[in-house]
Amino acid sequence: MSLPKTPLNSLKYQAYPGLSKAYKLSYRKILAVIALDSMSKLVVVLGMVLLLILSIGVVFGKVVVAEVVDALGRRVAVPSTIKRVVTLSPAITEVLAYLELDDLIVGADSISLQSWFMNVGEKLKARNVTSIGGYWWTTISVEAIASLKPDLVLADVGAHRALLEALEEANLTVLYLHGGSASKLEQVYSDALLVGAVLGKLSKAAEFIALTERNLAQARSMLSSRGLQGLKVLVVVDLTGGIWIAGKDTFIDDLISKLGLVNAAALSGWASVSVEQVASWNPDVVLVASWSATEEALKASGLPGLGKPIVVLNSTEVDIISRPGALTMLAPGVIASALLRAGLAPLGTGTQTTHTYTYTITKTTTTTETTTLTGVAQQVGVTQQPLVIALAAVLVVVAGVAGYYAGSRRAGH
Repeated sequence: MSLPKTPLNSLKYQAYPGLSKAYKLSYRKILAVIALDSMSKLVVVLGMVLLLILSIGVVFGKVVVAEVVDALGRRVAVPSTIKRVVTLSPAITEVLAYLELDDLIVGADSISLQSWFMNVGEKLKARNVTSIGGYWWTTISVEAIASLKPDLVLADVGAHRALLEALEEANLTVLYLHGGSASKLEQVYSDALLVGAVLGKLSKAAEFIALTERNLAQARSMLSSRGLQGLKVLVVVDLTGGIWIAGKDTFIDDLISKLGLVNAAALSGWASVSVEQVASWNPDVVLVASWSATEEALKASGLPGLGKPIVVLNSTEVDIISRPGALTMLAPGVIASALLRAGLAPLGTGTQTTHTYTYTITKTTTTTETTTLTGVAQQVGVTQQPLVIALAAVLVVVAGVAGYYAGSRRAGH
């Protein structure tokens, strides 16, 4: 995995500029280890993160993140103390939930308040977190955001770019992330690392990356063992006003590619196409990832007439592959599971047959939708390692204390 172009490479620190270089080195080492696609390397990753924590601790009394570069390329001065955060996107809210930072959220978009991931929506509503509007910029109230007096606003480069001037005029500190507009997995990683660095949860961000890479490796290996790598997959994201597909250079395209599959769509971006165009692409399987995919809409689209296997994802699965963020760690398992449900024969065996289409949807239960992260992770094969996690927690404390002590002595000289 190549090193993503991340805003973290532009972190600058007051009083100790050399720390920026040390951070970059640690970050590169973390990604180099993660790229080995082995969960056993998580211990090594955590060890490197601990070294970074120690290096920061050495100058703890004086270090403040003074400036970061966000996903828009803006240099943003970040407050030294952040206790109140407003999130404008469910993908961003869910990253904060995974990083155990959702208690900082004082305002969020209405979709975030409905999120099932780690039960964050219910948690926010239980704390009476203010809804600042919908997801798209035209539905968001800058006045409502300003009234909450946040230390930091986290926005999406795609959905909220048009709000930049209004947010700045309201004297609000806003960081733009890729969020739901991410087109590459590396951008999701970049978001997690930026938020983790600014809000003091870098080790959790590295853990998220390691778990996602492990799930990718497991799903890729499973598909390969069944002779399904190289499969031509078409992902339909909506059936309103045509057959809307996920083309090249989209987040779903990147996931498909990283699983060793081929996106059957020959177009770039999100596009509405005819059933004749789909037929010309000759996909091996069609995945329908739409919240509004009814049996009537599917029949009207003409897709069943192609004689290809069609798998309709349930609402939770649609969330997972459509929302780049913390949910992404579950996406490899969702895609692999959907392909297994298609009942495909291994490629190259000459046993592929025309499929009779049957519309079936498995309704996701409330229990599954509100499950904890541990439960969700176990569903896709993430093995928990309590001893390792406990040991890592102890080492974090030791590193922090040692670093603070060394920093205090340094400051005294």
